Amino acid sequence: MHTEIFSFGTKGSLQASSDSEAHSLVPIRLSSKPLRASRPRGSKRIALLFALLLSAFVIPHPSFAQAAKAKVAVSANYQIEPGKFAPLDKTRVLAGELIAVDHVNRAGVLRDDRADDQNRVNWDRPHPFALLPYATVMHHGAPADLRDIPPGTHLHAAFFEGPPVPQFPDAYKPVLGLPGRLSKYIEFSRVARLEDDFSRDARLGRSWRVDSLDADAGKLTVTAISADKNADAKTLVFDIGADARVWRGRGFAALTDVQPGLSVNFNITLATMYGPGRITAIWLDGESRAAATAHQLERHRRFQRERGLAGWIDAVDNELGKISITLFSGVDVKLFDAFTPLGSCRAATAAESLRVWDPINDAKGGASVVTKSAPLGDGDSGVRVSLIVGKQGMIEGFRPGRCVRLWPGDGKIITGWPVISAPREERLMEQ
Repeated sequence: MHTEIFSFGTKGSLQASSDSEAHSLVPIRLSSKPLRASRPRGSKRIALLFALLLSAFVIPHPSFAQAAKAKVAVSANYQIEPGKFAPLDKTRVLAGELIAVDHVNRAGVLRDDRADDQNRVNWDRPHPFALLPYATVMHHGAPADLRDIPPGTHLHAAFFEGPPVPQFPDAYKPVLGLPGRLSKYIEFSRVARLEDDFSRDARLGRSWRVDSLDADAGKLTVTAISADKNADAKTLVFDIGADARVWRGRGFAALTDVQPGLSVNFNITLATMYGPGRITAIWLDGESRAAATAHQLERHRRFQRERGLAGWIDAVDNELGKISITLFSGVDVKLFDAFTPLGSCRAATAAESLRVWDPINDAKGGASVVTKSAPLGDGDSGVRVSLIVGKQGMIEGFRPGRCVRLWPGDGKIITGWPVISAPREERLMEQ
């Protein structure tokens, strides 16, 4: 706590000093001789009494009082609740460039796009985020993991308010200690959906019509075309150069192949800093877009089969040794086909970051019953798994609200997905 300390100078006058403002301290010469107790008299007695009265009070620094007031204030924004799926229509959608990634903990930092509701001191400030356990990540039009998205990619994120992201503490320190020099949206820290421009356009059914290309100046003029084929009234001019990857069919094309009239999609970087942005990759036809999506989809499927599908525990029956699980959405729906209505699977406990402790030794398996019902909200796949692990298999992490990862089958490649050891950096158990 920042407090103000009051002391008496040599003239007996009251002076204020601050523990963070060294220049206001009153220097006091200390003697090496032991102090001798004496009975205060006259004005000294009054001064001592006044000092004792002051010492009974702690005067908080104004910044602490403001923080305390802010803490008890009720936010008007939607608050996520443990064990419940938060609705996407309650999110604050923001865009920015991915400038730092901690893919192991499913966290990162965006440099927010500049916007009219920001002050100049808010421009280009780091904005940390952490993915919710049931968050959907999309890259090139297919489900993805945060590790699949290259730094520098422009992204769109659906945010909820949340606590600070511990992996990036420096983002919460105002530049030069001056108030306000932070991201304007710093309190929004939990993400339910993250997607690149390619994926967002695919979800909205939007494309871009090429109006003109000035290769020498490095400028591409385009018009947005909505899903119902209506053209935007405003054209945009993006930067583009020889470093941009141009895709046509199942291979590369040249920048000169970007011709007026083509319907294209692209990803960008440096959005709003020097204009609308700089194109890093552009797809000239449907075949090239489909190839990009198919490649990312296979990458996603392989990752999920190795790490296990994520969900959380709805209920536990300790007497029967049964756990009831809801699997998260945000993955390729064909992966659920591996969970047969009557079969077996294995489950390992996981943190909210979906990191596991030791899947080889922690994964407990048994007979399972899989049903499908209407999703209870965004992030809910509707797939319910009742797994009998027995009393001996009821480990500490099997509690309602806790996250798990599931592998269909008995953990061997012959009858399901093999349970393999996660890379050391992904395991929570220290060895």
